[in-house]
Amino acid sequence: MSMQDQTVVISGGTDGIGRCVAEQLAKSGARVLITGRSVEKAQQVVDDINRWSVNQASYVTLDLSSPTSVRRAAQEILEQCQQINILINCAGIIAHTRQETPESYELTWATNHLGPFLLTNLLCDRIIDSAPGRIVIVSSAAQRTGHINFDDLQSTGDYTTMKVYAQSKLANVMFARSLAGRLKHSGVTVNSLHPGFVATRIFRELDGIVRIFVSIGVRLFASSPDVAARTVVNLASSSEVAGVTGAYFDKFKVSRPSAGALDEEACEQLWQLSKNAVGL
Repeated sequence: MSMQDQTVVISGGTDGIGRCVAEQLAKSGARVLITGRSVEKAQQVVDDINRWSVNQASYVTLDLSSPTSVRRAAQEILEQCQQINILINCAGIIAHTRQETPESYELTWATNHLGPFLLTNLLCDRIIDSAPGRIVIVSSAAQRTGHINFDDLQSTGDYTTMKVYAQSKLANVMFARSLAGRLKHSGVTVNSLHPGFVATRIFRELDGIVRIFVSIGVRLFASSPDVAARTVVNLASSSEVAGVTGAYFDKFKVSRPSAGALDEEACEQLWQLSKNAVGL
């Protein structure tokens, strides 16, 4: 798939995998728009890309944990992008302690699932109008241990860092499958992926024995963000996966996700609860 004349929106484009994805796609000729919470970091990434890119990159500030911020950012993106060919939801966090947003959402759930859910839905019509298009949602192998606790999606009763993170990553896969079904005849494909075990700043919130083990694992086994970004770029641009939709990729290959992700009733329940939560 030629990236010339393609417009790509990338959430979380100021750090780690997201930044590398933006750089790689820009080198392929795409016009990239990144989002991030920090104006300074977003401006720096855009300036760095624009020193050599044929198409000028741009940014919009976005805090995925805030529906208000997501709606404002989506409007700015639509104003800047007359076409959106590819949307890559790359941003994510791991929060060591339970935190609530001003809207009383649990932070990990809001940032990793509700924010991307709302952003994607708000941009969806523009992506359909620009079809053929692709939506890529970066999940994690953690989805395999995830469980959607429909009785306590905000994790008020029991907060365990990795359990809450795994729930949000499972939700990513379920969201991708649900959206793929809804867009079946639109010319837009929707897929999720595990990019591999990657040395990024997402682990900075961990502490105690978990942080020690993860730090050792990162040093011994993790790939660089640049290498991991190639898995995302492949799913966003390769002609080999042009007709694939509703799939979960482990790096470059289609993989069977957890049983929870294949539960159609649970996927629909999650969709409706998420829709109500963000006011769609």
